[in-house]
Amino acid sequence: IGQMEQDEFIERFMPLSRQPTFERRAWEALEWFRVMDEDGSGTITVSEMLNCMLVSEDLLQAVIRHRLFVGTLAGGPRSVQLTVAEPDPEKEGEVQMHYAKVGTRSPVVWGLFNAQEEVTREVLLRWETFLVSVIENVPLSAELEDLDKAQHMSQLLRE
Repeated sequence: IGQMEQDEFIERFMPLSRQPTFERRAWEALEWFRVMDEDGSGTITVSEMLNCMLVSEDLLQAVIRHRLFVGTLAGGPRSVQLTVAEPDPEKEGEVQMHYAKVGTRSPVVWGLFNAQEEVTREVLLRWETFLVSVIENVPLSAELEDLDKAQHMSQLLRE
């Protein structure tokens, strides 16, 4: 307990590597092991691991990125993108990317918000309903590919 042998270390630390091939990831993990094995015992203690991570910014960043990354959300005037960590343990380290043609300007462009009026709670609830339809890929979003259909939909949402 509290020690890790070389094979186990490489298996656990390979996913932290950003090297492009399996062989390079294995080699990098082996190098980390060699650096951490301060006493040459062939095993890594928690203390040796922490000592190395505190002086190796790259390794510390890799551990943090691997253990804490959940995803990112980016948005602009015409679209949003969502990136989330792959939940399948077999695909550890990979991400899923999602895209929606809905952005910060969409409610005004599509006529859901009137640029000249204050946005009321009722209008915000309609926008929320619309967003849920887009996110859940309900057919409502497919109808909004062009502006004429968007304006028709905004009228339906107001009724």
